[in-house]
Amino acid sequence: METLEFNFFEPITQDLLNLFVRSLNNVPSNQPIRLQMASQGGDVVIAVQMYHFLKRFQNLTIEAVGNVDSAAIIVFLAGNHRTAAEHTTFLLHSLTQDYPSAVSLRMSDLKNIEKILNRRIEQYCAIFNERTASANSAIDIWSIACGYMESPLTTAEAFAAGILTTRSNKS
Repeated sequence: METLEFNFFEPITQDLLNLFVRSLNNVPSNQPIRLQMASQGGDVVIAVQMYHFLKRFQNLTIEAVGNVDSAAIIVFLAGNHRTAAEHTTFLLHSLTQDYPSAVSLRMSDLKNIEKILNRRIEQYCAIFNERTASANSAIDIWSIACGYMESPLTTAEAFAAGILTTRSNKS
């Protein structure tokens, strides 16, 4: 079976998810797929949806060919085989939620926003911890996602943390 090849070098958006669904919806789950990516991140909710959609492929190789940041790391973790170009950086940081500048909020809105952000953090951390469980050097993703620290990782650090399943490729 020939390997399907895809590339994306853009933020995680609904349009990108729609493109993946249209392109891969009828592809058998055992089809070998190679995905090259670089992304500055984007919408965490959409990243989780992309993760679950891509994870159904049993032979998915994802190669970071540029920086993979923020929500894009969740998409990257969908790969069964994950590798990166030598000078790739993986940026882990706190989750954020954007709102229009002219928003008027009630106290109940703030409480709901807190619940939504906490649930997104829980999703992000659960996926991250599940996919990096065999890591030699565990990362406290909860502290990062909650904003207590920020962590740009080199490919060597990403390999030790379990984000990569194979050491970096020379590029």
